[in-house]
Amino acid sequence: MTSGPLGRGRPPAPIDGAMRLVEGVARLGTGVTAKELAAFVGMPPATCYRLLNTLTASEFLVRVDDLRGFAIGRKMDEIVTAAVSPFVPSAARDVLEELRGRIRFGVHLMIYLGDTVRVGDQDPDRPLHSEHDLLRHPHASAAGKLLLAHLPDWRQALPHLRQLTEHTIIDPDVLDAELAQVRRTDVAHQRGELTDGIACCATPIRSRGGDVVGALCLAGPAARASVMTEQIGATMEAAKLLSDLIS
Repeated sequence: MTSGPLGRGRPPAPIDGAMRLVEGVARLGTGVTAKELAAFVGMPPATCYRLLNTLTASEFLVRVDDLRGFAIGRKMDEIVTAAVSPFVPSAARDVLEELRGRIRFGVHLMIYLGDTVRVGDQDPDRPLHSEHDLLRHPHASAAGKLLLAHLPDWRQALPHLRQLTEHTIIDPDVLDAELAQVRRTDVAHQRGELTDGIACCATPIRSRGGDVVGALCLAGPAARASVMTEQIGATMEAAKLLSDLIS
């Protein structure tokens, strides 16, 4: 068997071969043909065609308009997006540091990528609790509720509401009513819904067009939630500054 630039001189395992084809499309560019890919990765044409059909059916690759070549698909775009850390300008970090110096709560910047929450800048002195759950279960976090409130159809994006604590909202109608309140007030809250004993509030960061692209969050002990609420005005002012710097 001959080997191309990405070949190894042996028949590829299906997953290995599929990933080599995706890499080939990324390197050779949009419109690359099956014949060109087979030569580039050193793969028999029949195997190449079979794997390309599987990759396009799964939306990791797509056919270009003339149906002769291939391009990176939606699912691969989502994987790449999820793997890249959001860029936060130094001026935005200065705004965060100034607010952290005035408020005795954790101050965190969240960035929205599609229908997902990503950590843009975490307070180094008061790190996030349960970061993994925060990213996976937006219905239980203030930043997540703010995101869901501005999605066209949050129920489609999040069909299952997992209960993380006894306070987590798992009734879709109850959550829907709370999200409507978030849209009216521009503030989202959670108290012990993600992690027992931890509360959070979030205010929106908007693009120049008015879309919600992130959240500025305060987090701390649930017992001090009322004190945290008193800081929402300062948080909103900082969020407005961040909107000009991040969007």
